[in-house]
Amino acid sequence: MITMSEEIPMWLRALDVLVGIILVVLGIWVIWGIIDPSYLIGVTLMQLMGIILIIWGIWNLIKGFLAKEMAMAYRALLLIAAILLIIFGGLAFAHPFLVESVIALLFAIGLIIYGVITLIVSLMDKETKGWVRSLAIILGFFLLILGIIFIFFLQTAATVLYFFLAIALIIAGFVRIVYGLSGEYY
Repeated sequence: MITMSEEIPMWLRALDVLVGIILVVLGIWVIWGIIDPSYLIGVTLMQLMGIILIIWGIWNLIKGFLAKEMAMAYRALLLIAAILLIIFGGLAFAHPFLVESVIALLFAIGLIIYGVITLIVSLMDKETKGWVRSLAIILGFFLLILGIIFIFFLQTAATVLYFFLAIALIIAGFVRIVYGLSGEYY
């Protein structure tokens, strides 16, 4: 971890700002593609996500190898994450339909499993009374139904995932910009 007394190299700060701007712009572009599907279709969105992941992975590789002021454990984790980002980004770019369908299917299955677990736990929990238990039952039922709908309409699930990923990219971009401008990290 970098302490306040350590000076962050200016090149690293500038690169952070640049990567942050790229992430924000790409996140906005993905949202624009969701709003206006004729502008950017699903395959292009997935390939764009692949490019973003590759860029992010390369950035983490550069940072992991060159930022000597970081703790060794953090650098090792950063390098592992970078390699995974590059691999998954390459898969998303090379096989957009496959990756989109698999991710959407896993998302839908996760919703179904979480919905069933929430339903079972809330139905078995006799100690929680009133509206809290009712709300948990409604949540479990809603997640279960949403997961089943997503199974039959994987493109809808993919669109929801794109939206959340775009928001995450925008937030990550702003975090990179703030870190780069302030010089304070983690």
